[in-house]
Amino acid sequence: MARYGDVYYDVFAHVFVGDVDPTGKILIPAQFDPLVPDQLRYINSQVVDVTGYTQFFIDSNGLKHGVHTDSTWQALNCSWNTLIVFDKQQNVWRVRDYRDDLTVYSMQVRYSKENAGKFVDIGGGVTILVDTSDRGSRLINGAVLLAQSDASVLVDWKTKDGLFVQLNQQQTLTVGDAVTRHIEACFSVEKQVAADIASGAITTNDQIDQAYNAIPSAARTPVATTQQFP
Repeated sequence: MARYGDVYYDVFAHVFVGDVDPTGKILIPAQFDPLVPDQLRYINSQVVDVTGYTQFFIDSNGLKHGVHTDSTWQALNCSWNTLIVFDKQQNVWRVRDYRDDLTVYSMQVRYSKENAGKFVDIGGGVTILVDTSDRGSRLINGAVLLAQSDASVLVDWKTKDGLFVQLNQQQTLTVGDAVTRHIEACFSVEKQVAADIASGAITTNDQIDQAYNAIPSAARTPVATTQQFP
């Protein structure tokens, strides 16, 4: 069946198959039927196979153009199916490489570590496991605000592992401080890992794991299902 396309400069933005209104659309010759739209461009009023092209001109949206129509487009040596990324530090498009995979892995590890919870020593040789997810952080921040305004407050709290505890003012502030420091430590490691990836000091996922493993957590002492601490 016939294929027609809408083009943005030379890139096929939409391709239609079958019985469609051809007005304003480009007929894609049958010889190109085995090719996907990304392998085609419309250059000099002709549909062109760009499978063999080794250089494209990248616009601000990351589209690969076969001709340098706009002076703002960046020339880049790549193929039609090469993955490219915008490097915010260098302010240029470049070919995706292992550094980008490492960066994504680091973000995943940081997110997992950040949300894993934090063992917090609340005194008396007892620790509780605190939820450090976005929701958990919002809840403890609210409790901290309450504790800051009321020295006599007793906050009923549920730990990440399902235990009920009652926290006095100082314990509530301690928990809030620990959660904030835990999250900050996760982002600090991610920041350093990003710098090490960029410099070439980190080249493997194992090195990233080791970096995040440096974030400390307290040892845990079991607590009763319901307990108030002095």
